[in-house]
Amino acid sequence: WPYLLLGVVLWVLVLKSGVHATLAGVALALTIPLERSPGISHDTEYSPLHRLEHGLHKLVPFLVIPIFGFANAGVSLGGLSFAALVEPLTLGVAAGLVLGKLVGVFGSSALAIRFGLADLPVNAGWLHM
Repeated sequence: WPYLLLGVVLWVLVLKSGVHATLAGVALALTIPLERSPGISHDTEYSPLHRLEHGLHKLVPFLVIPIFGFANAGVSLGGLSFAALVEPLTLGVAAGLVLGKLVGVFGSSALAIRFGLADLPVNAGWLHM
């Protein structure tokens, strides 16, 4: 995790310098070792880059990419409040998106299997769907 700490410091310094802060991420990524140092770290068989990549894997699709998407789409979250999140319209849209996705994916998979267009994966049952 020293690379993550170094990355945050580097990002802040590059941002304050006026240069686009994305370059800090590129520069940092080029400095993280791809190969493990056999004499230094006996506690793991993976390289620092591999550990960092897998450590950030769950954070990126659920936090980083949505923030990136909202920021680049120009979505303003200034007037957002908890009261707005629990209104019936908001809850209805969220439920429709979640339940619609579940019904759509499961339903289309079930129909494809039923009509012989697809098979369940090996060692998978309907509960896995």
